[in-house]
Amino acid sequence: MHADSDSTGRSVGRRLPRVDGAGKLAGRTRFLPDLRWPDLLHARMVLSDVAHARLLALDVDAARRAPGVAAVLTAAEIPGENAVGVILDDQPLLPTDRIRYRGECLALVAAESEQAAAAAARLVRATVEPLPAVLDFDDLAADPEHPIHERGPIAVHHRVSRGNVASGFADAAAVVETSWATGAQEHYYLEPLGCVAVPEERGGVTIHGSLQCPFYVQKAVARACGLPLGKVRVIQTPTGGAFGGKEDVPNEFCARAAVLALIPILFLAPQHGWFALPAAALAVALAAPAAASYFGA
Repeated sequence: MHADSDSTGRSVGRRLPRVDGAGKLAGRTRFLPDLRWPDLLHARMVLSDVAHARLLALDVDAARRAPGVAAVLTAAEIPGENAVGVILDDQPLLPTDRIRYRGECLALVAAESEQAAAAAARLVRATVEPLPAVLDFDDLAADPEHPIHERGPIAVHHRVSRGNVASGFADAAAVVETSWATGAQEHYYLEPLGCVAVPEERGGVTIHGSLQCPFYVQKAVARACGLPLGKVRVIQTPTGGAFGGKEDVPNEFCARAAVLALIPILFLAPQHGWFALPAAALAVALAAPAAASYFGA
């Protein structure tokens, strides 16, 4: 029985201590950037600046020769499956021939310092052939078969039907049809996305990360690295905010860092730059009719 529970063992309606409260109030809690590893490398992403294009070539030679650089990761170096989709397998870990959104990670650079990694990332050159992009629902309506994805623009289609819809509209006292939209929102947690990938002596890898779903990450890392699940350990460090924004997106960070982890690698998104990443910022546009009837006298 919990010390703060009543004689029935119930805790509802009682003031309970937060298990993490004392450490955070005293400043003892260690978040990911507070942790230290020997011989730590720092990783930086190379991001696409176009929304849709054919990727004709990716030149990383200058980045590999840059001072302090230990490794550069492209799709060609992924030992397992180049896929990181959660609901559908529609997203590569790193693109091979097609860029599908602005901010897509094209390559990853690991170097002895954040500054060296950032400088080397700027040396990567992508040769692209721009293609028409779908930037909002109006673009999609104008070209509903837009070939961003080979299977089409609809990811999942669920049909929910209850009652006689036609009769409901026919008998309604009022029918209103309109369109509305919301702006994109970002969770803006104080601690940015990040992880440390540490290779293990027997061929596995351990991930320390600011994340919400360790088992999502375990599956993504195992898949990209070509490892059995038992060779991938994921440790969720104290998370400095998430609000849903660190559920599936860390799969991408952690899988890329794990593939690159020749020696421990810290992969931390710069706080001023994570808005360019495909996190859970979402804008919604809806168009739907609604019908209503009066009830009562």
